[in-house]
Amino acid sequence: MRLFLAKCFQTYVRLPNHPAKRRLESWLACLIFPEAGLPFRLKNGLLFHLHPKDWIEYLMIRDGVYEPLTLEFIRRNLNPGQAAIFAGLGSGLHLLEASRHLKGEGDLLGVEPWAGNVVAAQRNAAINLLNKGFSLWIGGLGSSTGILALELPPPENSGMASIASSRELGKINVSLERVDKLAERWGHVRPRLFQLDVEGYESEVLTGCGSAFRPELMIVELLESPPEKLEAIVSQLGSMGYDLFDLRGNKFTLAGDLPERNVVAVSREAKVVWVGA
Repeated sequence: MRLFLAKCFQTYVRLPNHPAKRRLESWLACLIFPEAGLPFRLKNGLLFHLHPKDWIEYLMIRDGVYEPLTLEFIRRNLNPGQAAIFAGLGSGLHLLEASRHLKGEGDLLGVEPWAGNVVAAQRNAAINLLNKGFSLWIGGLGSSTGILALELPPPENSGMASIASSRELGKINVSLERVDKLAERWGHVRPRLFQLDVEGYESEVLTGCGSAFRPELMIVELLESPPEKLEAIVSQLGSMGYDLFDLRGNKFTLAGDLPERNVVAVSREAKVVWVGA
């Protein structure tokens, strides 16, 4: 019955907006959905447990997809036997899309400081029978090894747990590791791909790359931050030897449009297949 009601809910959220629609959606969500959410089939074929209280998961229920260009870029640029790190796991969408695409014939690492997201990613892996080719590490990435306070995510977006935030929603201590040290223990100091979605902590993570950790490609989410902070990240990536583009291969500029807020950093000897190419 709940699955039938969830499909009805999905049909309703896809209808045109009206003044009371969001309020009615919230009321229906409380009646229909358990805390762990209910399974929905996405357009890419994956099954995901989703709950509409989370804004990203609400979009996935409504649209059947999230960041389709980024997912397409990952598929086009990862081949069997290659390695990739996904920092800022969320509920596992990008990691599990890569795992399914590689059919278990890659070496993928998901890094996430918020245990709730790790549980969600494991649940979504299980429902899709994806049980090999990747591992998960609970902890954060930064410029040094140690312990740091993690700001808990707001109820409406579980992906916004942040070491850099000051929302004062409550904090927990998490272990912090330099990405070059973590990659060395993992056995891949030069993975094919590194996706970085760390809610404002990008500069510190990039500092933790050191001189050894040099992925061929990086996908870095750039939040709506002050221009000087964005300029600093762009400058940092350039000093590391990367050229910057959007997902379609257009040269990145701070003044230009950035699809899905993700910039692609390409090492100067890497081959890349752009979305739409």
